Amino acid sequence: MKKIIDFFAVIIISFFGIGFIPNVSGVLTTIISALIFLILNFPDYIIYSLIVISILIYIPANLSQINGIFENKNINVFPKFIGTFFTLSSPVIYYSIEWILVSIFVFTVLSSNRTVFDRYLKTKIKNWSILIKDLTAGVVAGIVLHVLYAGWLISPYVLGYLEK
Repeated sequence: MKKIIDFFAVIIISFFGIGFIPNVSGVLTTIISALIFLILNFPDYIIYSLIVISILIYIPANLSQINGIFENKNINVFPKFIGTFFTLSSPVIYYSIEWILVSIFVFTVLSSNRTVFDRYLKTKIKNWSILIKDLTAGVVAGIVLHVLYAGWLISPYVLGYLEK
């Protein structure tokens, strides 16, 4: 029974085996998450429900990882899926494919950067730092998208005012 539980923990954390692909697993997870979003195109409340359910599924799988089942820490890509869905839950992206691409780009840049916050998380809460970092990147990417969208909305008015 324990081997079955460990197998499901590996499946969850590696996002159905994508985490075993070297060097591209995080980006590939982000792209597949966006494709899932485009195909399903759920309303906001269902996406937030999926995020909560994903976190609740991830917690016991990550506890298995903490207990030392996994030796390869690079397979842990499920938080990228959660962070991508958090980014894509922003109402800004419903307007066009370009906004979806911008949101994926912003999330990828924010989640792949090594910051002081990331180093602090790794020292304080070792195995949960990936989830917290990707959730934070998803929230910040949503804020950046709203700022970019607000600037895009007011730009014709500002340019029209400057021409007068």
